[in-house]
This record gives sequence, C-alpha cells and structure tokens, in this order.
Amino acid sequence: MGVTKLSILVDTHIVPTSSVEEKSVTDVLRTLLDTLNTKASYLELFVPHLSQGTKLREVRMLSSAIESGTKYSRLHFHCVIQITHSGKFLLTSEQDGINITGRIREWVIERLPYLSTSGTESSSPSEHESRSQTLPFVRVNLADSSAENYATKSTKTD
Repeated sequence: MGVTKLSILVDTHIVPTSSVEEKSVTDVLRTLLDTLNTKASYLELFVPHLSQGTKLREVRMLSSAIESGTKYSRLHFHCVIQITHSGKFLLTSEQDGINITGRIREWVIERLPYLSTSGTESSSPSEHESRSQTLPFVRVNLADSSAENYATKSTKTD
C-alpha cells in the first residue's frame, strides 16, 4: 500500500480592493476547495496518475487554508491531500503525459470565474481586463509535515 501526500497552492493573483470583493473571492475559493474535496474531483484528478494496475484506495484532504499573502496581499489557498493507493502514483500520467500540476491548474481555471469588484461574477471578462488576463498560479508538490503545518498555520486575513 502506497501513500502520497500532495501540497497544493492556488494563487488567484487578486488583491481585493474592498471588503466586499475580499468576501466574494474568499467565497469562491471556499467553494473551489469544497469541490476539490469530493470523490468526483479525486477520480478526475488523481486516477490518471496511477500506474497501470494501481487502484485508488482512499483520498483525504488533511488540511486547507484560505489566506491573504503577507507580501503581495493576494488571496490564495493551500491544501494537503493524502492519496492511498495499491501501487505507484506518478507525477506525470502514463495515459496522456500531463503532469499533476498541469492537470490541477486546468481544473482550477475551469472552475474559477472572473470576479467583479462588486462581489458578483462578471459576465464579461472585458469589464475587468486585468482580472481576465491573469490566470491563477497553481503549484503542486510532494508534501511533508512542514507543508501540512503551513496550510493550517494561524493567519489573519487582511
């Protein structure tokens, strides 16, 4: 039985200009984390990274946090996911050659709507040109206990 822990960072590149926008973006990130923490998402994201003949046994989100960065004040989230499997978990899929970071990045981009400063989703990306041209930054690393501790650290959101 193998266990793989992944540390995931999703940075929106959004610096809220008001408390309304901060709440709106935070709500979207919470929904994104909740969606990520479902069986359907786990099957979509992780099964392609199992070596042939390997079975997915269990997936659990061990920790997660939404915060505003201390240096640039951009809203982002961290999470640590533990995958239990019968064989090998591959960072680059044998099936389609996509690495785990690329797969999760595309999944996030599909689900992260353009946000307006009024706290509602923008129907037109041109309304907020800077928002529509900046895609979220996604990083996926093999996690250790320090990544898990960082994701759950006590922080104050601006």
